[in-house]
Amino acid sequence: MKRPVVVLVGEDSNDRRCLRTLLEEHCPDMRGRLVEINPSMKFWAVGNERLDERVDRLRKLVNARAAREGAEVACVFVHEDLDRADSSEYPALRERVERR
Repeated sequence: MKRPVVVLVGEDSNDRRCLRTLLEEHCPDMRGRLVEINPSMKFWAVGNERLDERVDRLRKLVNARAAREGAEVACVFVHEDLDRADSSEYPALRERVERR
């Protein structure tokens, strides 16, 4: 079996490319282990029930991607723009998404 993969998820290819660049720069041993999944999923803009569904869908996509690679999952990095970062709602939104 191959070394465990690191799965990158983002709203678009630019988000995934940014994650890849940062990780390869700061964690060079991840080179060759980074894989991506393409579906865009928003997490902060949905209710709790829908959030659970999206997290479950993400889990399935991550596991399927690792299976295609013939490897286990080491970790998953998810990048999502939170356009309301300067809003008073930001701390509560961040906390809700991070808890899932």
